[in-house]
Amino acid sequence: MQWITLFLASCLTFCVIVKAKEDSYLGEFPWTVSLKLVGLFGHDCGGAILNNVSLSLFGFKNKLYLDIDSFQSWVLTTAYCAQLNDEFDHPNFEVIAGILDRNNDESGQIRHVEKAYVHPYFSSDQGSDIALLKLDFPLEFNENVTAVNMAVDAEALESTFMDCTESGWSKEDKHPIMQKSPLILIDTEVCQEGASDGDKVPTTSFCAGNESGATEMCPGYIGSPVTCMENDQPVLVGLQSFTWECNAANTPGIYTSIRSLRNWVEYTLEKEE
Repeated sequence: MQWITLFLASCLTFCVIVKAKEDSYLGEFPWTVSLKLVGLFGHDCGGAILNNVSLSLFGFKNKLYLDIDSFQSWVLTTAYCAQLNDEFDHPNFEVIAGILDRNNDESGQIRHVEKAYVHPYFSSDQGSDIALLKLDFPLEFNENVTAVNMAVDAEALESTFMDCTESGWSKEDKHPIMQKSPLILIDTEVCQEGASDGDKVPTTSFCAGNESGATEMCPGYIGSPVTCMENDQPVLVGLQSFTWECNAANTPGIYTSIRSLRNWVEYTLEKEE
């Protein structure tokens, strides 16, 4: 069965016609960062500044201290992106926050990655495509640089989230301005039913696309965060993992599910704080 048929059946009254990919403006997605390998020119991957204030206050072995630096020193990205450099203890990465134009790094805040933590079960076919990056120096939060919360309800299916947007830059597209693309999210089971023979959707992932089932944020947008509105606040729901084909109907993008991997994120932060 075609993916679009399953998609329309699952949407019913929830789906709306989404707009096409377009330029964002400075400060619209202040948690979205650019990752680049030091010494090489240009953007390599996307990521999101993680807000772990509530985690540290209420979840980490009753730690009730407020270490502001630690709250401004963590970025979530995909394991694929983290493995662009093999040195996890001293990764040769820069994180650039607070920019709109990826060719104008100097206008933002540049930090190096002190250490990368890759999910131990990551593989191209099994999923768990997530990594935590610890920065060498805290970011300075302002209107253009801030963190985003992970979605709270670990049991909520992705299809229940509304008003979702992917934000980031392409490493291949010549257009240097951060792009945004509204998305419709589809649960793993529905997406797998409509996938072509041989294609597999990892259980730690979900599908998303526009009303025709296409992915506009490609090629080169790996690691770009997907945020949705929850109680009038943006929450981090996913990270772009891979795409089968760009701008093709019935061919959605595959995104790492934050709800599926939240426990690993919390465990890793607790262990390292």
